[in-house]
Amino acid sequence: MSRDAPSPNIVVLGGMTMDDIVLSDGRVHQRVPGGNALYAALGAALWRVPSEIVSFVGADYPQQVLDGLAARGVGTGNVVRRPGTSIRLWILYEHDGRRQIHLQHDSPTLEPVQELAAVALPGLLSGSPPPAAAHVAALPVRTQRSIAATLRRAGVPFSLDTLEARGSVGGDLDSYLEPGRDMAPDVFLPSRDEFLAVFGGQTSSTYRSWAASTRTTTLVIKDGAGGSHVSSPLDAPWLRVPAFPIDVVDPTGAGDAFCGGYVAGMVRRAAPAECAAMGTVSASFVIEQVGVRGLLAATPDQAQRRMNTVLSAVPATGPATEPQD
Repeated sequence: MSRDAPSPNIVVLGGMTMDDIVLSDGRVHQRVPGGNALYAALGAALWRVPSEIVSFVGADYPQQVLDGLAARGVGTGNVVRRPGTSIRLWILYEHDGRRQIHLQHDSPTLEPVQELAAVALPGLLSGSPPPAAAHVAALPVRTQRSIAATLRRAGVPFSLDTLEARGSVGGDLDSYLEPGRDMAPDVFLPSRDEFLAVFGGQTSSTYRSWAASTRTTTLVIKDGAGGSHVSSPLDAPWLRVPAFPIDVVDPTGAGDAFCGGYVAGMVRRAAPAECAAMGTVSASFVIEQVGVRGLLAATPDQAQRRMNTVLSAVPATGPATEPQD
């Protein structure tokens, strides 16, 4: 599927999905084009940082969504359209704000991304210039480990998100504690629930020792309405970057858009607090509408105004303590 786009500064590896979303108040949104790769790429594109997605879609994925990506500087030449359906998800929100994500009956899984990455990455990483960074979205840990090893060998900095703590697409989060320097991202971007599932009940020295043994230099915990918690370098005090104040219509994809905005900041060599503010703003355009419509309609001027609001509140909110159970 070839689409002209600028040479990517970021390679985004993840899923493209069709989502049926059930919100905690009973509202249902069906057949919403989504996926962590989609939201992350558009989260970066908001800051005029071009990217390339490595993923796949089925015959049911709307072509106009892919055309919209190309118009925002997101390459889809490595998004493979396959026969049959796209990955189909149930995304279920509970009254306490937590959610579960389940594969629908007969849906494909995320496993093919590993094979697609093995084909696409050699060409992308040998480009002139090569990408400045990559984002490995939530995928099976085995797939993430394979992709991470390739990126590490190529010397490309990368960020890593984690699988959900709940639902059929979740994974064994303890796998992130397994030894293996090739797996380690430069920036680790779990949600609060996922961070606590991996490190909950352990001292901060546990994850700091883990990160030190795996080259990870920055930990960013996404905390929804609580903003984000940034530790960079890992011996520095925690810094909390607040969420942008806005009414939430649908939070689906916000964490992935945050990741895209954060990595766009990495490419710009921004300070960690500024990277987190960029991620926060990208997420804010997601939650005010259903799907990616908010991100597609957002302008750089709007993004900059929101970023100024977020950054103006950072000194009053940090340093902070690490999230607790």
